[in-house]
Amino acid sequence: MDKTKSTVLENPSRTYPKHTGKPEVLFRLWYWFGKVRLHLLAVLFFGLLTVGMTWPVARHLNTHVTPGQQPVMTVPYLNLWTLAWNHRWLRGETENYWDANLFYPHQKTLAYSEPQFGMGLLTAPLAFLGANTILAYNLLLMGFLWGAGMSVYGLCWYLFQGDANGGSSARGASRKICLWVASATAGVLYGFHFYIFLEMGVLQLLATLFAPLSFLGLHRFVDSNKWRDALIFCVGFLGAWYTCGYYGLFLSVFILCFVLRFGYRKLLEKRALMVSIGTAGITIIGLVPLILGMQSAKTAMSLSRPKFIVENLSAVLGNYLKFPQNSWLYEKFLDVSSPDRGTFLGILLICLSVIGSIAIFRLRSSEKSGGLLGTREPNSGALQDRFGFPRRYGVFYIAMAGFAFWLSYGMALIPSDAIGLGIYRFLVWISPYNLLYQFVPGFTSIRSPYRFYIFSVLFLAVLSGWSVLWISERMRDRWGRVLIPLILLAVVVELWPLPARLVRVPGSVRELPEIYQEIKALPRDATLLELPLSRGGSEISLETESRFLYYSTFHWRPIVNGYSGFSPRANMGLDQVIAHSEPETLLSALRAFGIEYVLTREAALNGAEKKKLQTLEGKGLVSVAVTDKNRLYKVDSNSVAFDASLPSVASLKFHESKQSPAHVSLSLYYDIAENECKLTTPWMCRVEYDVMWYGESEGSEPFFISRAVYRNSHLLTKTSNAIELDLNAPPPGTYRVVVQQHSGRGSVSMSGVCQVHESGFVTFSPEV
Repeated sequence: MDKTKSTVLENPSRTYPKHTGKPEVLFRLWYWFGKVRLHLLAVLFFGLLTVGMTWPVARHLNTHVTPGQQPVMTVPYLNLWTLAWNHRWLRGETENYWDANLFYPHQKTLAYSEPQFGMGLLTAPLAFLGANTILAYNLLLMGFLWGAGMSVYGLCWYLFQGDANGGSSARGASRKICLWVASATAGVLYGFHFYIFLEMGVLQLLATLFAPLSFLGLHRFVDSNKWRDALIFCVGFLGAWYTCGYYGLFLSVFILCFVLRFGYRKLLEKRALMVSIGTAGITIIGLVPLILGMQSAKTAMSLSRPKFIVENLSAVLGNYLKFPQNSWLYEKFLDVSSPDRGTFLGILLICLSVIGSIAIFRLRSSEKSGGLLGTREPNSGALQDRFGFPRRYGVFYIAMAGFAFWLSYGMALIPSDAIGLGIYRFLVWISPYNLLYQFVPGFTSIRSPYRFYIFSVLFLAVLSGWSVLWISERMRDRWGRVLIPLILLAVVVELWPLPARLVRVPGSVRELPEIYQEIKALPRDATLLELPLSRGGSEISLETESRFLYYSTFHWRPIVNGYSGFSPRANMGLDQVIAHSEPETLLSALRAFGIEYVLTREAALNGAEKKKLQTLEGKGLVSVAVTDKNRLYKVDSNSVAFDASLPSVASLKFHESKQSPAHVSLSLYYDIAENECKLTTPWMCRVEYDVMWYGESEGSEPFFISRAVYRNSHLLTKTSNAIELDLNAPPPGTYRVVVQQHSGRGSVSMSGVCQVHESGFVTFSPEV
């Protein structure tokens, strides 16, 4: 009798003949393909959807970039420069990562905006292969959309699958198809939401794939205690931080909520505790370089957002009711879109998530009542047995969707004058976002709290996926086969955007104006200023600054120009000097900044700027190259000796602070000569002093001492010779104040009598 050996593949209930040689390999590959074919279909589905919904980006991967809904290319140019800088550092072409080549002579300038190291790391192979930055940028853009859809698909598949393999093979296949459609629907609702196409010109805001990946790792780890799943969380969490600081900071809030709700029990298990400690160590070690770099810049330059800016960029209810302008359905077909910035969630997202939430509470109530829902809902009990999502995580996702919605309101709930509003003022103060702003590091640098709403979209998308699965179980097979695919189709139709607007971007130095060949031949440390600078902060002028920044990636010389999330105050002063001062003052400002070369686009200069430059030719500026109406000047630093040190303080004044009654403001007025400019930064000509407060009964020791450092930069001129700082105020009373300065020419002491009132009002009389 011929005995046939058998082997078990994955499923112990089924055996297969054991083959030898090549047929066995093919058989195993076919079996593996049978297990993953639905996932491969998802890969293809989201890939085609990405190409279609971003069209025509795929046709111009290495030549064009989309600004999204923005009228100018300001942010895309900045992101192209940031990506190129990361590639340059990864190739070992620069030593100091944080001291980028913009805003010279300031330091830590990469931290003035998102460093986006994760994006550089993801596209590093392209950089080493010699691909241009535009190709890497566009592949990242499309990859982020595809990855967001796939990560939510994977999250929902894991949460909803239960024992969907049970039952007959035909019934099991039907359940898997419903599970696939439900997961794919959730992936489309999140990965291709209106928000994505509204912010398509801001590359880092498209990196939404890491949040669901983090939750997938957490869910798997709670169930398995395995290192593999903990590492999935680490990749997602660190990926969010290193691609978009907004998302990393926001995600941390929801991760903390998840750990407090589900993770505390794992501390009682030895293996889970060890893996948790290791995971925490990996994330902390991974975040240390980013946090230290960003914090060093924030400490030096005080990179914090005023509350009024945060309030203006907080969501309000009206934003959620505005139809998006980038939608084919709402703008092109129905013509109901709004030109204003909106945070529209989507009709299908709201409807499906509401149905899913109702289903979760009904299933939970049926479980608490001691059984199924009887004959009225014959499939509900079976659904609950197979799928554990409503029993374990449903309420959490509902709560987090509401919490993210609340946080997106930011400072919008805080009235401009909350004094005297009693209990309402107290309730506003303890509102979640205000507490985050007051006590959690990093939130003072956040400008746009309304972006929290993408996390609300994430949680609602998961609830919507559950809704589709719940509907499929309640429908008869023949109706379900029609309705469920129609839901997915309707979601795609509602979210389908208008074709992306593209702008051609130079990809090599040969495509730039010819003058850049001359700049590339300059010494590597030659400092450059490109004129004209931005005028008045208009979008078009800021785009010019950002374009200059991108063009610097083809020569990498240090430039005074720049565009970022924060701009040094000294650069604004330089802009004013160029616009309104005499030619001699302009030359002094160039020397104060340490500028060696000036590139002018003569067609863009106004008459006054041209006249100043012509006056300085031969008197401090030497023309070294002229091509296509672009002129390159060299600043003659040898003709006149320049003293960069700060002069003495001529006078000082204390007055009430604009920040709060608990502070006082100190203004220092410097003795600046006519046509003279002096530059102070936290790294050169540092302004540092002690403020000593003596009580009315003057003794040998001061009552209160404030040590203050000017945490910004300033270009001092004859007409702008004051530096203002906020200090902690002493208790109300009358004091003799002595200011001891520790920068400039020696140590200078000045004094006066200052009276601090309870209301914050301050009077000051200097001593002669």
